[in-house]
Amino acid sequence: MNKKKGRDTIPNAAAKLQEAETALEKMKWTVAYDAPIVRRGDFLLYLKRFLEACYSVTLSLDKSRKGWRKNLDNRKGELIKFMVDQRSTETHNAGAEGLRMEMKGFSADHFKEITISSPPALFATGAPNPNAIMLPDYYFETRTGRKEIIPMCYEYLASLYKASP
Repeated sequence: MNKKKGRDTIPNAAAKLQEAETALEKMKWTVAYDAPIVRRGDFLLYLKRFLEACYSVTLSLDKSRKGWRKNLDNRKGELIKFMVDQRSTETHNAGAEGLRMEMKGFSADHFKEITISSPPALFATGAPNPNAIMLPDYYFETRTGRKEIIPMCYEYLASLYKASP
């Protein structure tokens, strides 16, 4: 924590928030534009970078603005705790807990919807059918249900922007 003119500031908060925002945009890009060549490794890398950058800001806020989380509603407080826990699991274990990916799309052969679910590491590169148009959908499977990753990340980032100087 730096002191400037008697006011607490968070070192590199703006840079870390920008880093998180960039990682989030890259996650969106891999979902929207990298299919049908599903680059799950890229998505997971950007998720890790996002979690690391946000964790740095969250930790700095915890140290410099004690009690800042008390101003959050319960849902946002739980979201921040969940994402901090995901960062710890991602960093210290074999990846984020409960991370799942579904491939959703349509078969041009039969004009029917296709859905395949699995942990991301189990997917082979590419669509299961050369005539299928598939898009990945990443989410966390939690005790309270399915949580879409990208909307959760946007909400987490917004909460940090609001709390940061």
